[in-house]
Amino acid sequence: MNSIKQIIIPLLTCFLSLKIISVNSAEPAKTNFEAVTAKLDRNGHLLAYFNTAKTMKQLDQMMDSLIEIANSSDSANPLANNPFLGPMVSGITEAIKPAYEESGIGQIGGVGMSSLAVKKDQWRQKTFIYREPEKSNGLIWEMFGSEPHSLEILELAPAQTGLLAHSDLRISALMDWIDRISEKVTGGQSVMASAPAEFKDILNAFDDEVGFLMTIDPNKQLKIPGFMIQAEEDLEMDSFAFALIARTKGDKILSIINEAMEGGFAPPQKTKIKGVNLNSIPLPLPIPIEGLDISPCYFQVDDYMVLASSTSLGKSIIEAKNGKGQITENDDFKTLTEGLDLTSNGISYVSSNFTEWSIKLNELSMGQMPKELKDSFNIYLEYNKQIKGMVSLIKSEKDGIMFETRSSVNLTGEYLAHTAASIAIILGNSVQQFNESGMFDDLGGFE
Repeated sequence: MNSIKQIIIPLLTCFLSLKIISVNSAEPAKTNFEAVTAKLDRNGHLLAYFNTAKTMKQLDQMMDSLIEIANSSDSANPLANNPFLGPMVSGITEAIKPAYEESGIGQIGGVGMSSLAVKKDQWRQKTFIYREPEKSNGLIWEMFGSEPHSLEILELAPAQTGLLAHSDLRISALMDWIDRISEKVTGGQSVMASAPAEFKDILNAFDDEVGFLMTIDPNKQLKIPGFMIQAEEDLEMDSFAFALIARTKGDKILSIINEAMEGGFAPPQKTKIKGVNLNSIPLPLPIPIEGLDISPCYFQVDDYMVLASSTSLGKSIIEAKNGKGQITENDDFKTLTEGLDLTSNGISYVSSNFTEWSIKLNELSMGQMPKELKDSFNIYLEYNKQIKGMVSLIKSEKDGIMFETRSSVNLTGEYLAHTAASIAIILGNSVQQFNESGMFDDLGGFE
């Protein structure tokens, strides 16, 4: 723990010093400091603000410079004058400017971050990306929907959910962005106009929500043979299952999957559960891992299309939708979300069980590491052992995007520790590779 503090405290001190200097040295009238920090916990343990005006201006200038260089007819420009590469480079540079302008990145008017201890073993972190409301929209402001809403996905997630990541995702906004760029570059040609009809059908049936969940069952163990993970002994750990979930309009996507499965090696086996048709996909060969249930299935429950790794998870999702065994009944989840408004455009959740599960995998990879790297990686690993759970929301607001997180530890410290450990691992690995290459044998190598 002391090693973590030795890294985190100096970095935080430096970071906060930079923040104070940037805020005090800028003229208040020329920044969005008040608009950004009004969304944050000003009385917290950390308050950081970054005025992006200068950065956005430099990014615009850099973009113009790159285009000017690429389009230069100067004889010293080998790319532009190459008969094969020239047209390709010209097409790419023609697309760069509209892609950047339509992305909405240039509309970022400030970024803020705060961290506050709400109570014992619970921290609240906020990150707000600000834009002036009167400016036109761009891709990054449209991708996560227009307004926060109730999270119906919580009605599908079982109580044993260890990992959940679900968000609004406007694929239509992405395709419109691609089309606008294409039209500017090609003089009006649309990508979607030439897309296959099947792709258009799927796109039109998608209802702007997609997610992934994973359940952890501590009462059921799986055993991974040692030879599969290059270990001397077999690895025992909690069993898991996972599912992909997407919101759809009608049952068009279900019909497409049914048609594809009917033409496969074996038709799916249908089971009626709580009025839902669960389609089990038979596997040609069993999975050689004891305790791992891989019996994939797919089904549609209300507006959600689900593809699950096991039939048992599929049944749990259907039961949760009918009010039995939902994630909201989980003690970890209830503790983290107490007093938190879950109205948002997306949620990610990590339980204490999943943290322990992932640490076991990390320790396994750590065992394969050279001794020189273990100390560096241990900084990250030890900090993660303190995380007893985390929930994070994304909210699309009129004047920006808000990320709000509740966790059992101060995640600002976790990010710094993770970054520092990653750098140490990369540098350590590089030195080790040089040392093993034999290039420095005469110098005695590096220690």
